[in-house]
Amino acid sequence: MKRAKVNNKICHLHIGMHKTGSSSIQEYLEVNRGEVGEGVYYAKLGPANHSGPLLYALLFDPAVDSEISQFGLLESELKKNVCYFKDKLYDSLNEDFTEIIFSSEALVKLTIEELKAFKAQLLQFVGEVRVYCYVREPIPFMVSAFQQIIKTGPMEPNNQNICPNYESKLSKFELVFGKVNYRMFSKEDLVEGDVVKDFCNWLGLSLHQFNNVNISLGALAVKFLYRFQHSRININVHQPDLNMLERYLSRLPNYKLLLPAKDINKLTEANKKDFSWMASRFKKGGCKFQVTYTDGGAGTVYGGFSEDEKKLILSLTESQEFNNYILAETGMSIRKLINMQLSHFSDLKFYVRRTGPSSIGGWCSFEATKEKLLEVSINGRHIGDAIADKYRADLTETKERGYVGYSYFFDTELCEKDILTIMCDNKLLFSGYM
Repeated sequence: MKRAKVNNKICHLHIGMHKTGSSSIQEYLEVNRGEVGEGVYYAKLGPANHSGPLLYALLFDPAVDSEISQFGLLESELKKNVCYFKDKLYDSLNEDFTEIIFSSEALVKLTIEELKAFKAQLLQFVGEVRVYCYVREPIPFMVSAFQQIIKTGPMEPNNQNICPNYESKLSKFELVFGKVNYRMFSKEDLVEGDVVKDFCNWLGLSLHQFNNVNISLGALAVKFLYRFQHSRININVHQPDLNMLERYLSRLPNYKLLLPAKDINKLTEANKKDFSWMASRFKKGGCKFQVTYTDGGAGTVYGGFSEDEKKLILSLTESQEFNNYILAETGMSIRKLINMQLSHFSDLKFYVRRTGPSSIGGWCSFEATKEKLLEVSINGRHIGDAIADKYRADLTETKERGYVGYSYFFDTELCEKDILTIMCDNKLLFSGYM
């Protein structure tokens, strides 16, 4: 093929976002390399996902990046990787193509100056850079982000880290490249509800047979992971272990995950400005972001397990590999783990009991305070708050630390199958049957 002039060449820069099927797009482009269109080249940087290679090649100081630093590389090893991926990037840009594609969700981590340097490098080889970004609505994004992060460590549903942070991640691309092509990531908006088909249609690429690669974990798997992550002796994540966890937990029924509406609606209120910024990019298409959420009383990740749920989880114990991993990480068998009551306050003593058909009561001890708000939920639905403010002289320990009592009365009688959950300061105090 005759080499095209630089000013006729196009670079397609797919930047994600996270949680929008990027892995499936990347695997499709890798598997069908050289067959997606005449003169179209998917940059060959090593893995199908260009994120790692481009972080090494483009960050001014890759040693401080969280993803790179976790490998604990020696300075010499780090420099070797940087040189290697800079060369891979240069070699890809020197290939004979009319269109080149890069796909990396990690590009959102680059600073404005790093993006400007990348753009300058690209424009030495191409005449135009086009940026593509799939956007997921805030609430589906947050639910999906929680599903992903809980695989690697303890996470609470009200954590700001599950928010999309659209403006901080994407405004710099608009500033550096002048325009970002946005598309909504939803079943209704994608071609045949498939992100790979949609991406090929968007860029005018040839479509071949392909299976999406993402493993989706349902509500029960996530609830187990929440219990597991908060019970681990040490948080130390290895990719093979993560793959193994996904493989076993994906066998559980894929019920839709609903996070507690109380937590999600607090996050949406705190991030209204950011959501409005993103929604304004879709005004012409009549898009309106959903910013209110209800879990219908079914959404919980920290509740107790029903007997049916326990049976489903215990069916995984047929694997010695899974059993041994959970035991090594928590010091408990799977059966003990799913039956235990959790408490995450090292400075708290907490007690709850049923005081009547529709009431509970007890006491708690906090450091340096004699009053706390206890959030009470039944079957995952927040129904009210109990104030722990009743002085208990009979239980006082010291001047600095004392016990306070509390009580709570429900509108209806508690059933044996109701799962009571009590939270304080976003920490789980109790979850189980009364």
